[in-house]
Amino acid sequence: MASPMVPWAKGRIGTVYGEIAVDYKLGDHFTVTVPPNTKAEVFVPRQDGSFTRHSLTSGTYSLT
Repeated sequence: MASPMVPWAKGRIGTVYGEIAVDYKLGDHFTVTVPPNTKAEVFVPRQDGSFTRHSLTSGTYSLT
C-alpha cells in the first residue's frame, strides 16, 4: 500500500508581509522562508508519519 504522505512539495506565495516559501522532499530536506516581522508554526513530516514541530521567526531555515 502506498504511503499517504506527500513525497515532495515546492512553492512560494507573496503576502502583505512578504514571501512565504517552502521546498521539501520527504526524508531529504525541508527549507522554509518566513517573512520579516512574522512568526510561523512549521510541522516537518517524518517518514514514520509523525511530525516535528518548529516555532520560527522571520528568516530562511533548513530543517530536518
